[in-house]
Amino acid sequence: RKAEGLRFTINLLTPDNGEKFLIELENATLTNIKGFQAEKPDLTLTINRADLEVTMAGKKTLEAQIADGTAKVK
Repeated sequence: RKAEGLRFTINLLTPDNGEKFLIELENATLTNIKGFQAEKPDLTLTINRADLEVTMAGKKTLEAQIADGTAKVK
């Protein structure tokens, strides 16, 4: 319910393995599509897959990785 009414588009790039994803949230539904990018995203996140896995494992926050330059946002 907290996501109801929210809408955003993110381009995710993982340069260490060359992957790219389009991530969208609309009507409380989160979708990710491998291999695609939006022309006008709300955010572009560039982070190595290995560093993203550190965040997903709860070992380091995404905010900390942005602050130390490991991840870049545009």
